[in-house]
Amino acid sequence: SDEVGCTCGERAALLHPGLYEDGYPDCRDGSDESNTCPDGFFRCSWSNTCIPMANRCDTKSNCRYGEDEDDCTVLVESNYVPATSSGEISKNNSGFLVLQTNGDWTPVCVQSISDELSESVCRYMGFDGLEAVTMVDLSNASNLANKVPVNSDCQLVKLQCKDIRCGSRNQFMDRGLEEYKLRDMGLQPWSVALFADGQYRCSGTLIHGSFLITTYQCAFVDLDAENSEIYLTALAGQSRPVRVGINPNGQVRRVVQFKDIPGVDLAVGYVDAPFKMTNFVGKLCLPSGIWVPQGVHCLITGSSENELVISVNKTVSGICNFKNKQDYDFCTCDDPDIAAESYCQVTSKVEHGKKMNWTGSLACPDKEGNFYALGLYYLHDSATSPTHYPTLISDAIKSGLPGLLRSTLADRPVADEDTCPFRCPIGNCVNEEQICNGRCDCQGCADEDDCRVAELTMCEDSPNQDGTCICPQGYGKCHNNYCIASERFCDGYNDCGDSTDEFYGCQSCGSKLRFMNSTALCDGVPDCLDGSDEAPGFCGCPVDTFKCNLISGDPNDRRVVRKRNSKREVADTAVEFVSAPDEGEQRILDYSNECIPKRKLCDGEIDCYSGYDERVDMCVTIGSHRKVEENEVMRPIVNRNGYIKFRLRGQWYTYCYTGWNEIMSQSLCQGLGFPGQELTMEHTPVRYEDLGMMGTGEESYGAKDCKLIYVVCQSP
Repeated sequence: SDEVGCTCGERAALLHPGLYEDGYPDCRDGSDESNTCPDGFFRCSWSNTCIPMANRCDTKSNCRYGEDEDDCTVLVESNYVPATSSGEISKNNSGFLVLQTNGDWTPVCVQSISDELSESVCRYMGFDGLEAVTMVDLSNASNLANKVPVNSDCQLVKLQCKDIRCGSRNQFMDRGLEEYKLRDMGLQPWSVALFADGQYRCSGTLIHGSFLITTYQCAFVDLDAENSEIYLTALAGQSRPVRVGINPNGQVRRVVQFKDIPGVDLAVGYVDAPFKMTNFVGKLCLPSGIWVPQGVHCLITGSSENELVISVNKTVSGICNFKNKQDYDFCTCDDPDIAAESYCQVTSKVEHGKKMNWTGSLACPDKEGNFYALGLYYLHDSATSPTHYPTLISDAIKSGLPGLLRSTLADRPVADEDTCPFRCPIGNCVNEEQICNGRCDCQGCADEDDCRVAELTMCEDSPNQDGTCICPQGYGKCHNNYCIASERFCDGYNDCGDSTDEFYGCQSCGSKLRFMNSTALCDGVPDCLDGSDEAPGFCGCPVDTFKCNLISGDPNDRRVVRKRNSKREVADTAVEFVSAPDEGEQRILDYSNECIPKRKLCDGEIDCYSGYDERVDMCVTIGSHRKVEENEVMRPIVNRNGYIKFRLRGQWYTYCYTGWNEIMSQSLCQGLGFPGQELTMEHTPVRYEDLGMMGTGEESYGAKDCKLIYVVCQSP
């Protein structure tokens, strides 16, 4: 199969070229970004440069954004550094202190260390401070002693730091990174995307390694959390949609359960394994007391088709919708009901230009820059971000939430047994037939990992000995002469290897027919319901032109070429109710298969040998007041009910007539293929535009003298 053995980067380059080499790794293995460094060099991830490894953690910023001086200390329990599967260092809050030196990790071995320095080290690593420091003899840490020079008179430093600091944003925020890079870098590391059976539904907020919060609507309506058959997952550390898999910084956990707090629009989710705290995954602080962040610049997140996490700044104007001290909202300056204050520069809702989903927590910083969850919001499919945020500072939450977290950690609930044959990383289920079938059914192609390579079928010489190469029945031929099954055409994956089966517009019936049976194209016989296999674009005609054999479905139909001022002749096969205008004597000079301008349709002169261009069902139909829908070969799509429409020189108009009756409607309906008429109504138009004609839009005395006819034909 063409998918087996392909790297994630190769698939990204082919299927999502905008993600390839854009400076941001989307593939788990980073293969969509080819910038690597030779041995002995360190890669500056955000400036895409290489520096000697000796310059790593030398207290000088050698990378443009200072990446070489990050994560220079870490706490370990063994002789290896804890990291996520992508290489991102995990922030453990206890262990032996080790330093990065010249590309290697070395234990800190000293005779003593002060509490003040230990406190600083803990805070440098992102923790709230120091709890305890212990000096350990080398003899009691044999797994690290071999990293220390022989006969060293020192002891190892073992730190117990406080919990990871909440509400911290990525350390790159204040380093002058370009806006487009900041957008992809953990602007709000507490934001998590929530999925039901692999489909994104809404978002939540991490408040603990094992817990997230969201609205009741998100948890119990969008995610249907009480339905045990739905597999729920939470994705943290990733701002882009899962197109080629989980990125190097992303972490996925299964959501075991959601619990709500009575009387509050709040749901608490518990995951099957704690998230590892990194620069891209963190938790938001919860307030311990009343706080009104008036004039504070806060953050919310939205999501769209192209981004899972879109960070938006909001300035809080104060409290609104006040009911009591437990029930009120925080409002932002873009609320139109808020009077302009000195700190409010915007007093109307901000339009974001596209509809987005807004779910999560209003995150506001304190004086030290740590962000707190002060309110919740839920607004889906809206181009305007929310302006009201129900408070999270209430007695019900302050008393109910800690107890819920403690009891859940004590009970350690487990998820129901997963009976899915193969569960994709983001949560969608793949059945046994889809595993190793040569196509990616999981994001990132996890269902095709470690599969045996299956050979593609080659086309064979035609038995007609006409020099053609044909594929078996049910297969289509790629440009490289490989054959693939029909169901693999236009499925989002390059099965051919040369993209013959994947291109813009491949979804149309005509495109598939061209791939599977090209001899059926432009043969005058429509094989597609929409006629796309006979459309001018497929058959070599410019836009707004047609060929007679394509509109009539008769492969032998041709354009009639006349010469005037001779004896008038009309093709014998022309339908009886059509006749050419008497513009002097004419005779048929020749027949042509050339393209005919659309303006020749229904112009009163037969241009096709079959007369199809002047047939009633090409020139009269029932349609909507404003528009007549046509298929790919300009045939009108007939409705059972609507206004009578007529085509004149290729343009559709609304028919206006005085003296119409039900007998006429009966004939019209039958002529259009219906048993008869069911209802006829008429009314007077007052403007030219009612007739579909060009005009000033002013009242027309001529229009008042006729009626628009609305007809309902009987069902076939």
